Amino acid sequence: MPPGVAGRNTSIAAGDASVATIEHVMSALAGMGVTDVLLDIDGPEVPIGDGSAGMFVEAMAAAPLAGAGVEPVVLREAIRVEDGRGGVITASPSDAMSYSYLLEYRPHAELHGTASWGGDERGYVSQIAPARTFCLEHEADAMRKLGLFGHLTTREMLVLNTRGEAIDNTLRFPDEPARHKLLDLIGDLALLGRPLIARVEAEKSGHALTRELVRRLLGVSGGLPARGA
Repeated sequence: MPPGVAGRNTSIAAGDASVATIEHVMSALAGMGVTDVLLDIDGPEVPIGDGSAGMFVEAMAAAPLAGAGVEPVVLREAIRVEDGRGGVITASPSDAMSYSYLLEYRPHAELHGTASWGGDERGYVSQIAPARTFCLEHEADAMRKLGLFGHLTTREMLVLNTRGEAIDNTLRFPDEPARHKLLDLIGDLALLGRPLIARVEAEKSGHALTRELVRRLLGVSGGLPARGA
């Protein structure tokens, strides 16, 4: 991102090749239980669509994917990561998948909410995938001054005022921002390459902190802590 604009996405790279904003498609894959897939991307960034995971879910539903499941990662010990600015993610051992996100933007805006997911595909498709990425009005103004997103209006982008209200738009859920942060969390955790069986509780965290949790998870016991290993 240009100077003055915080990077709010997840990118991957190998050698000279890189691709940005992978979190929404990764979230859709994880939400629908897909663990082995080849994505052909022509360009430096995954298409953003309307800012949700909806178009990826629709594409997969139109061409169902099948294959053998993979052994999940089952956490043996609690892990906690913090960013020093109030963001915290705790992963604790559990017999079932349980992810939750607490959104709290005060005092910058009256924007807050909690969203959760228990790993079921139907719940992901109907309750999480439609949630769109968002920004606050002053953030949108800053990006426009830098010459970004000039082709979009608040009807295409979900922009919120300081009261948490959508400008020239309508929220799909009362807690849509929290649901989208959960969508991102699911997508970033998919970098593990396998489903994570744990209770993951995220508070005010972003992409960077989730990636740090993934790095910690990959380092537990010298590798991925799988059931029976």
